[in-house]
Amino acid sequence: MMSFSDREDHSLLGSAGKKNKRRRRKRNEVFITKHVAEIIQREQFILKLTRAMMMFGGPSHRLQYQIQSAARVLDINLSLLYLPDVALISFDDAATGTSHIKLIRQPSSLDLDKLTSAFRLYWRGFIVLTASLELMSRNVVSGSVRLCYALVYALFLGFGFTMGAQLFQILTGHQIVGSEDYVCSAAHDPNGAWYQRTPSKLWVPMFSTFLSLKNQASWNSREFPVLIGIACIGWVTNHFTGLKFTGQSDIIAAVGAFAVGIIANLYAKVFSGNAFVVMVSVS
Repeated sequence: MMSFSDREDHSLLGSAGKKNKRRRRKRNEVFITKHVAEIIQREQFILKLTRAMMMFGGPSHRLQYQIQSAARVLDINLSLLYLPDVALISFDDAATGTSHIKLIRQPSSLDLDKLTSAFRLYWRGFIVLTASLELMSRNVVSGSVRLCYALVYALFLGFGFTMGAQLFQILTGHQIVGSEDYVCSAAHDPNGAWYQRTPSKLWVPMFSTFLSLKNQASWNSREFPVLIGIACIGWVTNHFTGLKFTGQSDIIAAVGAFAVGIIANLYAKVFSGNAFVVMVSVS
């Protein structure tokens, strides 16, 4: 038979074992809670980063790659579907075999100062460019949507110009200068009023300065003078190319874009900047 001391030792061992089990269970609960909390914080960071890139005008053709790169660093498995002004993010948990989807709806805008702080980008009147870049990077859905929107928008502009031109002719009786006048010589008169004279070359850096300020560029940043300088280089290239190749707008645009692209990328390589930001005022 078991003595009283044996029964007491057995009860003490049983109580100690129960305490150890409770302590072990509590440690597991704390670990699970902390682990889940860390995952939630990392997912919230990804959501805020995606919203910031959409809000400040991040490059849409690289948005998916950038978000997936950030998730890879944070050890998060996700899938991203980006549409204009909408992003669908699916977070996958391989341990539990579950996933949940987050919907982000954020209208796109442009803030060069904040975008430079978060990352970099942009152009004004960039719909076709963005669509082409998205199609090149195999974002077929968002690229097709933007391209169709750009085509419809171009049709609206064409109809608007045609109706406005006809209305102008009816009301004023003046003929509209056709597309053969590429230098606006019919509208410029050196001996006429101030608004008919050819503008000074100083208007080029002024226009670039005010356009950059309109796009929220910081005037005391390192990129601000580079923005103005590259815009002036683009204008000079287009001006002298236009004098050589009169009426050939495709060649003029190609040469100007090549010069701007080369200089902007050289700046990015030498000074560790971003080529896309410093090309923003070249429009």
